Amino acid sequence: MVLDKSYFFQLTKYMDDRKILKKVKNGDVDAYGTIVERYHRPILRFINTMTRDPFLAEDIGQMVFLSFFKALDSYDEDRDTPVSGSDE
Repeated sequence: MVLDKSYFFQLTKYMDDRKILKKVKNGDVDAYGTIVERYHRPILRFINTMTRDPFLAEDIGQMVFLSFFKALDSYDEDRDTPVSGSDE
């Protein structure tokens, strides 16, 4: 049985970021899509307020998500906040 991706996103809508990131680290690409769906708009809004250029904001946003994906190997599951703007 193949699940519709929209169904998957509904299931993970209330899932904790730490659980989703654990799935991503275990190779679940759809789980990474959940993180992107969850944070795409807020990140783009923030970048757009800084750049005042929606096209540049989209490019920077893609770089942010690519960097985030590449850094997942070093993600420490014991930290309090897996997705934050802080190094603490």
